[in-house]
Amino acid sequence: MMDSEERERTYQFFLEEVSELLQVLETGLLTIQEDCNPAKIHDLMRAAHSLKGGAATVGLNSIETIAHRLETIFKALYVETEIDTELETLLLEAYDCLRSPLEQLITTGSFDSETALVVAESTLTRIETRLGDALQETDHYLPSSSDLGVDLVESLFEVDVTQGIEHLTEIVAHPQDYNLATELRSQAEVFLAFAEMLNLPGFGEIATETIAALDASPEAAKTIANLALEDFLAAREQVLAGDRNSGGNPSSALLAFSQKPQLKVVENSTTTSLAIIEPEQPKIAAETNSSSLVLVPSNSSLIPFEASAEPSEPEKETIDPPTKPKPTANLKIRVDSQRLEKINNFVGELVINRNSQILQQEQLTTILNKLQNRLEQFQRLTPQFQESSERISLAPNHNNQNNIISSGDFDALEMERYGQVYSLTQELVEETMQFEEAIDDLVLLKRQSDDTIKQQQKTLSQLRTELMWARMLPLKQVLASFPRTLRDLSVKYQKPVKLNMIGTEVLVDKGILAKLHDPLLHLIRNAFDHGIEAPSLRFQQGKPELGQIDIDAYHQGNQTLIEIKDDGGGLDLEKIARKAIERGWLSVTQLATINQEELLDLIFKTGFSTAEQISELSGRGVGLDVVRSQLEEIKGEVTVKSIPGKGTTFTLSLPLTQTIASMLVCRVDSSAIAIPATNVREVILPQAEQIIRSGNQRMLSWREQLLPVYRLGDLLEYRYPAFVGSRNQALKNIASSQQETLPLLVISQGKQDFILEIEGLSQEQELVIKPWTGKMKTPNYIYGCAVLGDGGLIPAVAPTALLAYVREQNSSNQNHQKDSTTQAASEEKRLVPTALAVDDSAMMRRILTHTLEKIGYRVLTAKDGWEALELLNQSPQIQLIISDLEMPKLNGLELLHRLRQNSRLAQIPVVLLTSRSSAKHRALAMTLGANAYLTKPYIEQEFLAELRKILGNNQKHPLEVQCKSASHQFLSSSIA
Repeated sequence: MMDSEERERTYQFFLEEVSELLQVLETGLLTIQEDCNPAKIHDLMRAAHSLKGGAATVGLNSIETIAHRLETIFKALYVETEIDTELETLLLEAYDCLRSPLEQLITTGSFDSETALVVAESTLTRIETRLGDALQETDHYLPSSSDLGVDLVESLFEVDVTQGIEHLTEIVAHPQDYNLATELRSQAEVFLAFAEMLNLPGFGEIATETIAALDASPEAAKTIANLALEDFLAAREQVLAGDRNSGGNPSSALLAFSQKPQLKVVENSTTTSLAIIEPEQPKIAAETNSSSLVLVPSNSSLIPFEASAEPSEPEKETIDPPTKPKPTANLKIRVDSQRLEKINNFVGELVINRNSQILQQEQLTTILNKLQNRLEQFQRLTPQFQESSERISLAPNHNNQNNIISSGDFDALEMERYGQVYSLTQELVEETMQFEEAIDDLVLLKRQSDDTIKQQQKTLSQLRTELMWARMLPLKQVLASFPRTLRDLSVKYQKPVKLNMIGTEVLVDKGILAKLHDPLLHLIRNAFDHGIEAPSLRFQQGKPELGQIDIDAYHQGNQTLIEIKDDGGGLDLEKIARKAIERGWLSVTQLATINQEELLDLIFKTGFSTAEQISELSGRGVGLDVVRSQLEEIKGEVTVKSIPGKGTTFTLSLPLTQTIASMLVCRVDSSAIAIPATNVREVILPQAEQIIRSGNQRMLSWREQLLPVYRLGDLLEYRYPAFVGSRNQALKNIASSQQETLPLLVISQGKQDFILEIEGLSQEQELVIKPWTGKMKTPNYIYGCAVLGDGGLIPAVAPTALLAYVREQNSSNQNHQKDSTTQAASEEKRLVPTALAVDDSAMMRRILTHTLEKIGYRVLTAKDGWEALELLNQSPQIQLIISDLEMPKLNGLELLHRLRQNSRLAQIPVVLLTSRSSAKHRALAMTLGANAYLTKPYIEQEFLAELRKILGNNQKHPLEVQCKSASHQFLSSSIA
């Protein structure tokens, strides 16, 4: 009887094994008609047997009954080898009678056992009736190893012997948890039985000598266990390497323990006697720290031999035999996915901290360089100062009449005078030298810190990689049900189709895997219905009547690719074109200029179908647009290729991981976005003459291709300014391009390439991508927030999805109108005004931001005049400046003076808001060009009324401008 805890653990073990055993059954049954061999039947029988035994252990009597009857049916197939479609279908139905309640048990924790037995009874009885006499012969037929196509010796040593050795390894490693002698004896007896069954005398001799050694020296059980384990390990390696005659041999060290005591003549200086001498036992000698062991009966009058202090030469050779490393089992454990997700989040936090460290290290480098420069300047001035101080110190002191030197005893040139100035100078020189040494130490420490961060970065990268693979599951968990689905379709519609699957062990992120089933199933059904022709038509075309669908999965770079290919007739381009014209997606004129790839892409549009009539498979209004949308949810892509008469291939591209990625941070106007580095094939700094214009579209010649150039800022709806001074230190590394032309990114989208123009670019860096949360729906091309080193957030943009989005928006227009439409939309977005609030008080900046946002402004903030100038250079869309008067570094009047000296910035209205109310300050501000001079604290309505006067009646009021970008609305509350 098991206690409740043990029963629960056994129950969980059973449930974990169920899915694998069911998969063995389904896979075997799906191919049993075409390939019914004893080895396959044996696998089916063992799977059913395991389910029967497991169900009996945990008390699932109905499952035990069904599995037992199914096991007997499989035994009958050893005799009944003629399996037609009818019997195959019955066997699959019997399998379903076992699968359905088990899957219900796994999903809900229970099932109706009576119903399961009733449902199974009818199917199992029909099969048993069909097999008839074959069932009666099952007890008289046992397949041989050759029938099963297996090497029984290898099979036993790979599984049973290996398990026994792993058990020995465990008890040797933790002898305190076991009765060592009993466990070792039991395992040796099992191995002895294997040796006799397999006719391996050497392996049997190891087991025999182990038992004999335990009988002779039970107190040395631990040593004997170590020796036996080494011998069994060596024997296993020999057998798996091909030895079928011996199976190893016991070592001399083990044999030494198994030998019986012998009588031996013992001599000393006074007498000769007999003593019982044990064989040499190296381990015992070592453990008892004695050089020999003599046993004499207690009632004997013999004088025992006493070991001399210096043993003889043979005795000196008593040493421990070399020990082999203990074997380590490749154990597998099950880890809850939520726990893995938590670990993954922790790794993400470590990456964020690492990026922060790198950013701080860069800032430290900058400060250290400045410090070294200042020290060098100071060192150049120090000799001059020292020389001047010495000159002053040595000059005669005419004012001091009581000076000893000037009294006539000494000439002023005969003795140096060390006055206060000179002493301070020398002290300054010494402090400078110590300061220089401190900086050298700081430089050395910084280099060591750099090395530590690099090593940390390497280790973290390895940890991230290992964790990424730990989160993966094999693709076969999704593909497992597809052969059965296709088989049932083939039988139902009388269209024989075979499914080949390659790469079922390819690992896919668990979160992605869960969402792959429906898209893949849709494509399989689509290939069966639309792709594979009827058998008669295939025969006329010279094709085999058996159609074929292939699923091929593999990793490429940081993506997983899954190809679904059929050998059918290919996509009907004429039907696709006709349907596109009927739907109004294309005009006849456009059809003449569109390429095949663009035409094929139309099959993914909502509502597309070429089915002539509605059936279970086709014409139900659910098309390939669902496949594309489901792939986009997991940031994947689907493309299609087709060859008329040869077949169609759908390719699914999936990201390996969605948590941490190599990203390029790009400047777009005053904003910043992150783009996956894997999407960028090349970064180009072109010459002006390399850009050519075709109508409204700019083009660039790249690798013998003429690629369209899109300004990223024109494509994006996102306009939240990210360059807001010191709050985003990580963005300061993104310098604006100083070239005449802006940097270009070559983006790859399948076989189609295009170019994005940006304003600035950072180095490639690993960033944590945080998914969107909350109810705000974002455009599908923004798939998360990238976390910068200083904690700032910027949107992570999928460029291919962005371009697809823009094309979708402009699909009704002519190709040459797309660019102008995008530019017009961009100009409309730029009407949303931006104001700059400058104040050294954080509270005041927040108050001003709140006030200005009420009337529709986007607000940037700066804490002094210098920071304001930086923002003005980075953000040309600023239309209003509200500035304090008294600020550090650069005050309001100085800021105003610099603004009026710049022709572009001089046009921006400036309002000074200060606590200084004197007429003198006001007059000076207005003289320097301020548009208004207001005092704190202000009344909001009066403040806004003053702004209306300043801006004038002819300027569009900010309240009338609406921000249409969902991404802005979300990020402005999340990042600001």
